[in-house]
Parts: sequence; C-alpha cells; structure tokens
Amino acid sequence: LIFISGAKWQERRKILTPAFHFTILKNFFDILAEESNRMVTALQNMKDSTVLDLESFISHHTLNIICETSMGISLRNMEVVEQQQYRKALHDLSKILVYRFFRPWYPSDRLFWFSSEYKQQPKCLKVLHGFTEKIIAERKRYHESTDGRYLNFENEVEDDYMMGSRKKRLAMLDLMIAASNNNQMSDSDIREEVDTFMFEGHDTVSMAITFAILLLAEHKDVQDRVRNEVNAVMEENGKVMELLVAQFKKYNPLYKFWVFTMAYISISHPDDLQTLLNSTRNNEKGMMYKCIQPWLRDGLLVSKGAKWQERRKILTPAFHFHILKRFFDILIEESNLMAQSLKDIKGSTVENLVFFVSQHTLNIISGKKRLAMLDLLIAASKDNNLSDLDIREEVDTFMFEGHDTVALPLTFAILLLAEHKDAQVNALMDENGGILTMAALQNMTYLERCLKETIRLYPSVYFIFRKLTEDVMMQSYIVPVGTQVHVDILHRHKNPEFWPNPEVFDPDRFLPELVQDPHPFAYIPFSAGSRNCIGQRFAMMEMKTVISTLVHNYYLEPIDHLKNIRLFIDLIIRPKHPVRIKFVPIKDAQLL
Repeated sequence: LIFISGAKWQERRKILTPAFHFTILKNFFDILAEESNRMVTALQNMKDSTVLDLESFISHHTLNIICETSMGISLRNMEVVEQQQYRKALHDLSKILVYRFFRPWYPSDRLFWFSSEYKQQPKCLKVLHGFTEKIIAERKRYHESTDGRYLNFENEVEDDYMMGSRKKRLAMLDLMIAASNNNQMSDSDIREEVDTFMFEGHDTVSMAITFAILLLAEHKDVQDRVRNEVNAVMEENGKVMELLVAQFKKYNPLYKFWVFTMAYISISHPDDLQTLLNSTRNNEKGMMYKCIQPWLRDGLLVSKGAKWQERRKILTPAFHFHILKRFFDILIEESNLMAQSLKDIKGSTVENLVFFVSQHTLNIISGKKRLAMLDLLIAASKDNNLSDLDIREEVDTFMFEGHDTVALPLTFAILLLAEHKDAQVNALMDENGGILTMAALQNMTYLERCLKETIRLYPSVYFIFRKLTEDVMMQSYIVPVGTQVHVDILHRHKNPEFWPNPEVFDPDRFLPELVQDPHPFAYIPFSAGSRNCIGQRFAMMEMKTVISTLVHNYYLEPIDHLKNIRLFIDLIIRPKHPVRIKFVPIKDAQLL
C-alpha cells in the first residue's frame, strides 16, 4: 500500500479501509489495554523500575499489539529470540534503505548489487518475510479449522466463549484472506500488505510511544497532569540535519533541491499540502519508496491505483471503531504486562526505552485473540481476492506501520511527561486502583492532547514523497508533471507561523478553544487525504492505553533529557543511542 498507485492502490485501500473503521477499532481496545498492563507488569518486575533501553522496551509491546490486533496472532507463544531477530532485521533494513536513498547512484539495482549493503539486505528480508509468512500461515490454519466461520463481521458473537478467545475478532489480515477467497487478492498481495502493516503498525508506533515516554519523563508538569487525568477518569532535542533546517527556514514554504539528476520540490504550506494530498490523481508514491519494495512489495503503503483501492476496501473494516473496541482487552493486558515487567528491572531504570516499548507494541499488533486484519486477508484469499503473497505484503506493512511507528511516539511521550511534572500531575487521579475501560479512555482528553503534542514535535513519519502525474500549481508556481514532491511534515509542525513557540511542549495548544489555525492540513502526523494512515485511530487508542497504564502505576523520572538526545533519521525518527528512564512505583514514591 505504501508503494503502489493508481487502480491497484485504490483497490487495496478499498479492501483495507474497513479494518480501521471506528467500530472496528473499538474492538481492539481490550488488546491495547492488556498489552499496556503487560508493559506495567514488566516494569514492576524490573529491579528499581529503571528501563535501560526505552526504545527496545516499548518496541516489544507495540510489536505485540500490531500482531494481535491487525494479524490476530499473539507473540507470547513465540520464541523471544525470534521476535528480537525480527526487530533487528527491521532496524538493519531501515538503515540500508536510507543509506541507499541518499546515494543517488544506488536506486540502480545493478550498481547497488556491488555494495556491501546489498549483501546484508537479503538476510534482513529473509527474516522479515519469514516472520510474516509464519503469521499468515498460522492465521490461515485457524480459519481452516473453523471452516472460515469468522471471516466476516456478521459471524462475530458476544458470548463469553467468544470474548475469551480473541482469535474470533476480525482483523486486517482476515479482510485480506477474505478478499483472496473472492479472488480480489493473491497470496502475494496479502504478504505485501502484511509486510507493510507490520512495518507501519509496529516500528512507527513503537517510536511514537518511546518519544511520548521520554517527553513525559522530562516534563514533570505535563506528566503530572496526564496522571491526574488518567486517575480521575478511571475513578479511584537533538540536532536534526541542521543544514536542511537552515535551508527550510530560508526558503520556506517551497523550495527545489536535486538528488543527482532527480529534481525534488519540498512543500510545507498547508494550502499546498491540501492541493497535493487531496488529489486523486497525484497519489502515486515517490521514487524513494522503490527502495522499500523488496521488503513491503505492493503492500498498502506503496501500492497504487486499483490494487490500492481494493486492498484498502478489504482492510478498512478491521479498523472500524466497533472492531477496535474489542481489541481493548489485548491493549490492557499488554500494557499491564509492560507495567509488571518494570518490577524486575533493577533500580526501576529502563536502559533502552525504545526497545522496552517496542517489545510490547509488537506483542499488541501480533495478538491473535481477536479476529484481526490478518483474518480479513485470509478470508479475502479464500474468495480468491488475495493470494498468499498479497497477504504477506499487507502483514509486512502492518507489522512495520503498527509497531515501531507507535513505539517511538510512545517513547517520546514518556520522555516529555517525565520532564513535565505538571503534565503528570494533571493526569493523576486522587485514588489508585481504578479499572481502565474503553469509555474511560475516551474521556482522557488531556492525555490525548499530550499525545497529539508529542507527535507534533516528533512525528514518526516525518516526510511523504509523491510523484506528480500532472502539472500542479503551488505557491504561484507551476510544478511540472514527473516532479518528485517532498512533503515536509516535521517542519510543517514546527513552523512558528502556525505554531507559536513551536519547540515548547504545550499540550493545551490542542484545546478546542485555543486552536489558532483551523486549517485541516496544518497538522498531519498521519498524513491526509485518501492515502491517510488507515490505522490512525488504532494508533491513538494504543498510545492512550499504554501511557495511561504506565502513569497510573509509575512516576516517570528522566535520566536522559531530550535536549541532550541525538536523533537518528531513518524511515522514522528515533534516538541514535539507547535512552534511559526511571519508572518509580507510585506506592513507593513521593511526588517531587
């Protein structure tokens, strides 16, 4: 879905869009809550509750979340080494792709073949594709054993047995399996989208959570406000490409640059963003995404045209709100496991926050106790709508998009709340011991503002590329057909013309009465237009569940401050080195 365009993209998008309908997303809430609770449990099991690698910690949970919600597969029965191999291959491949993209002679496959990175790429792809193929095969076996009974929403029942077996909740993969049964998607199509979603739903979320944690840890005021809100509802910077930053400030909002012989236009004004992203003709992904195709192939992230529309149609039901809310128990369980795991961490210090968060986000997206995205894909394959390759494409896509892209914003949110004590205080409730529910989560408006502010400052997907298929007028200039257009989300979100004091962490800028810029394209952390992020509701629900569970059980104390953290730019924004943070159990702490 990332790479394809035209009819293929439209077809894929049409297939996949139902998976992200609000009613579908609501069904994921249980999964999000469970995984968030697992995160808390993991923290509780850590000696002195110190996470030594926040990115890894969060990535573990975001991978769990994307697998269980979107794929209907739980990673808890999978070997830890296998999960770690997947995460390492994902990060290694991201580095290879960025290395290749910034060397204009390497888009040529023949020249790239002679590089040392080329020799590493097949090894990474073997791990990534093997992981997603295993997920698809397991989900297909499940549907074969149940005679395909749970490949549509009509057969979802709400008895106790069903609620106790999350396999019977429709997910994105199920939409694609159903489409393949209807000959709408081949097995190759499914694999493309699975690869895409595993990337977009894991790593991007993992980094979002990681940054959210880091931001909360550094901003004690905000952390406190978040904790107050969470408790009440439950009742009881690094230097980033300085040359490009200076260039942006000088030539904003539109400038041209060259990569070898390829001309690029960078845009950031919301009017131009609206013109481009709302276009039904200029939605073909840029040349950069070609480098990702060996991994995600024609998944939802890169597909185009009819294929994208068909995939989007198959997957959209998996993200309907009434489906998402059924995943809440998985989110709660994994969040509690995350909190519980902190008990075993020495000194309550997480040495690698991104890894810590990513572990749990991966668990969430890989869970199988709900009829998930993977089930939709398998159902589509049984209808001859999707092939096994089609399913694998989408699983790879969702494993990427639903894991790391959430883990990193969560990481930054944790860091921001840790640094802003007032935000933590405002999220605290007077009494502990409350039970998190889907309704309670929806009432956490201050926490939601904190997360929106986190992904304004640290958007996981900080750029988009489009290839123009016709001339387009932007800022009084005619941009010719064939031009590669760079959508600069990072600087769009930090432009003082639209965001006063843009480097300041201020969740209240998202108060309805304080929003100064009503332009719908002034804030696009999930992109916009027809190719917006299909899983954005799920991502927000996952982040709210994880953060609310953590701040309900722990004070966030910064060790590494964001101003001293050097960021690394690959496919998403992440800390260059492991980020440390301390989780102090509420019952053992005095508010500083």
